[in-house]
Amino acid sequence: MTGATALEPPAFVRLLNRFFRECGLFVADNDKTVLIVTLLLTAFCSSKILFTPQEDDIKTGYTPDGARSLDEIEVFSDFFASTGDPIAVFLFATAKDNSSMAEYNAMKEVVDILDFVGENLTHKGESFYSMCTDFCQINEPVRQYYNGLAMRQQNLSDVGSRFQLTFPMMQVLGKELDLSPNFFGVRTDEDGQVEYVKIIMLQIRANIPKNWKKEDAAEYERMISQFFHFKYNSTHITPLAMSLTYTGDEVVRTGLTIFPFIGVGFAIMTTFSVVTIYYSSSRLDQWTIHKVSEAVLGCVYLELFFVLRRF
Repeated sequence: MTGATALEPPAFVRLLNRFFRECGLFVADNDKTVLIVTLLLTAFCSSKILFTPQEDDIKTGYTPDGARSLDEIEVFSDFFASTGDPIAVFLFATAKDNSSMAEYNAMKEVVDILDFVGENLTHKGESFYSMCTDFCQINEPVRQYYNGLAMRQQNLSDVGSRFQLTFPMMQVLGKELDLSPNFFGVRTDEDGQVEYVKIIMLQIRANIPKNWKKEDAAEYERMISQFFHFKYNSTHITPLAMSLTYTGDEVVRTGLTIFPFIGVGFAIMTTFSVVTIYYSSSRLDQWTIHKVSEAVLGCVYLELFFVLRRF
């Protein structure tokens, strides 16, 4: 009997074997050069992180491709915005003493905030009143409710015939206005008259001006949120501004707080690598101090290549 002969590998496999053998010989002969070039290439490719703005797309970033909601958002954007997503900021106002927002002083401050946002908070020379088109009167029920309170404050005799301060529909000169999009946590009496309001919401909606980019709209929304959270001094109410831009900023800010834990994880991984390499190499009488640098560089390579793959 003749001995069994090994099967000849395919041509592609032979080519791979030869390629890897040549690569191994080249790396062995030029170890320092390969190490330096690899580190420089990895550092260069990873430098994109420094020039990439930290942002989080909470609107569609966590939605799988092909989801029905993406088609619905596209239809919504086409209907409400002429160029890109519309500007949308929501202002929530609550009373500082937990009293009703339907009182005169609280409502007056809400209307003052509405006028201030509409005229004074600008970006690239544009304010809400100068760029709004379809949504300029979206907060009109709040203003008319305040007008009714102002007339009642002045004890005008004909206030009852002009204003009916009821919920959810109030009447102004015989016309009905819906308060439900703006008033929340409402308590009424038997006749529907408003007794208590927990939250009043104002909507700042507008189409993006033609000379604006997506970043300009985000900066405008961010400016409104930062103004009311850090600069505005109120007397009777506590205003809070919410938008997708502000929420995304908070997600990014919260995500950055995990960086110390990443450092701790890298330290644990490096320690484990050094200890295990020391144990295995000592058992085989191959331990040298250079094994420490190999273990640390292996962990660094793992982190850098992982980041490079992500970007």
